[in-house]
Amino acid sequence: MAAYPIVSHPFPRGITAKGEEIVILTWRDLECFSHVQVKGEWYRTYCPIHGSEQERSLAIKSTTGFGHCFGCEAKVFVAEFDPSTARRLQRRRYSTTFPHQKQEYSRMVPSSRQKKHLVVCETALCEKQTEEWLLLSKLQAQGAFDLDRETAWNGQAYLEARHIPLEVAHRVGVTYVAPGAAQEYGAWIRPWEDRLLFPLLTPDGEVSFIGRLITHWQCCCDAAAHQGRLRAEKVEPWRKTGRGWFWNPSHLPSQDPVVVVDGPFDRLALLAAGDFEPGEVVALAGMPFQSAWLAQVRAILFALNQAQSSKEASQHAKQQLAWNGGVRVEMCRPTRGNNWSERWRREGDGGLELLYVHHALLTHGL
Repeated sequence: MAAYPIVSHPFPRGITAKGEEIVILTWRDLECFSHVQVKGEWYRTYCPIHGSEQERSLAIKSTTGFGHCFGCEAKVFVAEFDPSTARRLQRRRYSTTFPHQKQEYSRMVPSSRQKKHLVVCETALCEKQTEEWLLLSKLQAQGAFDLDRETAWNGQAYLEARHIPLEVAHRVGVTYVAPGAAQEYGAWIRPWEDRLLFPLLTPDGEVSFIGRLITHWQCCCDAAAHQGRLRAEKVEPWRKTGRGWFWNPSHLPSQDPVVVVDGPFDRLALLAAGDFEPGEVVALAGMPFQSAWLAQVRAILFALNQAQSSKEASQHAKQQLAWNGGVRVEMCRPTRGNNWSERWRREGDGGLELLYVHHALLTHGL
């Protein structure tokens, strides 16, 4: 009998509308699919959940991605059939272990308008940022920084430690510049090595990058301690090529509230929790709040962190919005821990409870 690959890591699980537990699988989990048998509308293969290699006990419907194992009785869903369905199934039972997988997301390609704007930059700093942005954009569009590459292991481990599934990071365009990139692409990219890259966007289509250095993160107890260590070594944790927010301006909700947070990891934490879509969370990423950028939004929850600058920014933003009739505003800040991503890392959903309460009040107009 030939040996077939058996996947041994724990699988993320969800709950169906009927309250039944379901296992979320990916194509990588089913790499033994090369030995699949097609019987009508069903795929028959070996079950990676209980490790069957004697019979093809797992049946998956080819039109829906739902299936059932006749050996261990597990109900399954293959995430690539419909990622949004997979997320909905997982919301009630979030697993911090998410299989590494390749997820396609829209590449950030420079617009002609942005190129014209960048060409006319006059300062040396702006010219340097322009050059770096153009080169980073080209490599990013070619997939050179994809998170699922073997060289991205440190970025993968960092996200896992902060309980951010790779699928969530892929979906919103997060990438990673691996150490040693300068040997392949030139010395210009060395300051970007070992950084997670986040795309920054403006409403008119300009795209920039902000990068978070993660070198030596394993030696620190949390993100604040890590940033303190980097600054003590005269290294800036964050590096930018231009302006913009970490958000999705083309999919803002018209009725439901938009949640405004400080940093990229706060946004990733809320998306990882599973109760928000990418268009519903905006990370300022070091740029001031611009009320005109959310002109069509009718409800905004400011969930900035405990820093004094964030408190002042919240008040200033509230004053801006006071001039816009019909905009409902709610404000909340984490009471334990400096930011939402740290509370998510330590406490999971419980760490976001205060934010959920304020969001519900705003949603229902209470």
